[in-house]
Amino acid sequence: MQVRTQADVAVVGGGTSGAIAAVAAGRTGAHTVLVEQYGFVGGVASTGMVFPGVFDGEGYRAAGGLLQELFDRMNEMGASIEHVPNPTGASTTANDPELLKFVLMNMLIEAGVQPILHSFTVDAAAEGNHIRGVILANKSGLQLQPAKIVIDATGDADVAARAGAAFEKGRPEDGRMQPITLIFRMSNVNLKEIFDYLRDHPEELRIPFTTAFSKGKAVDTYPLDYYEKTPGSQLETFGCLLDRHWPDWPGKNMFHISTLRGRDEVTINVTRAQGLDATNVDDLSKAEIECQRQVLSMVQWLRKNAPGFRNARLMSVPFQVGVRETRRIKGSYTLTMEDVVEGRDFPDAIGRGAYPLDIHDPAKKIKVLGREVSGKSMTLIHIIRSYGIPYRCLVPERVDNLLAAGRCISTTHEAAGSTRGMAVCMVTGEAAGTAAGMAALKNTLPRDVPVNELRATLERNKVVLDRDKAERLSSAVGSAVSS
Repeated sequence: MQVRTQADVAVVGGGTSGAIAAVAAGRTGAHTVLVEQYGFVGGVASTGMVFPGVFDGEGYRAAGGLLQELFDRMNEMGASIEHVPNPTGASTTANDPELLKFVLMNMLIEAGVQPILHSFTVDAAAEGNHIRGVILANKSGLQLQPAKIVIDATGDADVAARAGAAFEKGRPEDGRMQPITLIFRMSNVNLKEIFDYLRDHPEELRIPFTTAFSKGKAVDTYPLDYYEKTPGSQLETFGCLLDRHWPDWPGKNMFHISTLRGRDEVTINVTRAQGLDATNVDDLSKAEIECQRQVLSMVQWLRKNAPGFRNARLMSVPFQVGVRETRRIKGSYTLTMEDVVEGRDFPDAIGRGAYPLDIHDPAKKIKVLGREVSGKSMTLIHIIRSYGIPYRCLVPERVDNLLAAGRCISTTHEAAGSTRGMAVCMVTGEAAGTAAGMAALKNTLPRDVPVNELRATLERNKVVLDRDKAERLSSAVGSAVSS
């Protein structure tokens, strides 16, 4: 087996959290490599979905730092719009997914990161509680990438699991996980026809109480005028149309449609594959096949039945299905639903989260947060006050020189409904990368990194730690509808 040059930090997974983690580690001066299975970076962030949860429900910023730098760079290119209020996500940020890949890659190169693309991590070279490195499979064969510190940004805690770290998967009572989805983008969409239809059918612009609520009350949608004036937002719609024309549709019971200013393109989230485990290759293959089938069927249905889509074309489908939940490491602290919805603070917080607590029905006729669900909906709790994310959630109980970032950090099943959001993944990615770089340069373990020094570094880099000192969105949720 070929042995590559030792790195200070090896980040495994170049997706939403991993690319940011690698930039952060590189900027500390640590020699950083980023292992990515595809030929680009960005992961789910490059699929065209808007970014909810950069701000919380009262309009306070939760995510800054490298996330905001990314959007600032994209804004200069006309590839992103400003953050705008949204009734369920508190805020959303639309962007051009193709340009996002290039901007992120440029940030990596500028930070001195060495991307190792088209490489799949097949194992961890572990000795007791220590990882010597990770084993890659690529065009060159099998390679060992040694590293002082490894960051697991695989989403599925693949490295952690193979290194012997403790983890949980799915709900503790039955192991069920949130469904898998394949979003898709369509072009040549007539947005005016959609808005005209919604004006005549206001029942289509609604968020059921069973779907989204805040402090025990249903979250109200915004007036139609808001969405018309704010292209680059996300609306939930066409649920009634779907019920009338396709009551046995296997996916979700409503559409999530994201728009981007000045374009006739939309991103659609409506497919669903339930009861599958994305850490099992056969299940993952079934999910790909089922979701691809649903996309093709839905494109044909939209062109025949939905206003604005008569002449629309399928523009793009992501490189793979989107996985909401698999493994989560057991860390020094496990973030809970109460921590998330109550907006709790922690002395070792390395950032904040505000993406809604968003649990898509794992199955039919099971209870989610005490409610029986249909299997076609989701339970979404609005985050009024952003919550702190403890550094301890990134540090596994076992495996000394490993950190986690993204949706595989240490949380309960319920709390993961929020921490899996892209904005939160970038927050944990920046913290993990910064901590890993500090640990490598000090020749210490991640758990021994002085938290005060880590927090001070993150704060200098404009990461939001103190919610009450954070910037406020010009129109917070609740006041935006008056604009």
